[in-house]
Amino acid sequence: MTPFLTWIFSIVAAIMLFLHGLASFSEEVTRLGGERLREILRKLTRTDVYSAIVGSVCTALVQSSSAVTAMAMGLAHKHTLTDRGAFAVMIGANVGTTLTAWLVAYKIVGLGPVFVT
Repeated sequence: MTPFLTWIFSIVAAIMLFLHGLASFSEEVTRLGGERLREILRKLTRTDVYSAIVGSVCTALVQSSSAVTAMAMGLAHKHTLTDRGAFAVMIGANVGTTLTAWLVAYKIVGLGPVFVT
C-alpha cells in the first residue's frame, strides 16, 4: 500500500472514530442525565446571551472550543439541548477561544493563578 493510501485510510478512520465517540457520548449523557439534565440545560440556555456565556465558560474550563462544539452538537442531536441553544453555545465557545488567545497575545501572566484558583 502506498503512503498516500495509508494516509487517506488513517484520516477516514480518525473521522469515523471521532463521530462514533460523539454519538456514544451524547447517548450516554442523555441516558444518565435524562430529564433532569434536560431541565438544567433548558434553564442555563434560556436566552442566547446565557447560552453564549455557558459556551465561553465551558471553553475556558475545557480549553477546547472544538470539544464544546462537539458536545453541543451531540446534545442537540439527542434533543437534550435545543438547536438555538446549541448554536449560541457554539458562538460562546468561539468567543471564549478568542478571549483566551487575546490573554496569551497580551502576555497577561498575572491572571494565571486567578484562573487556576
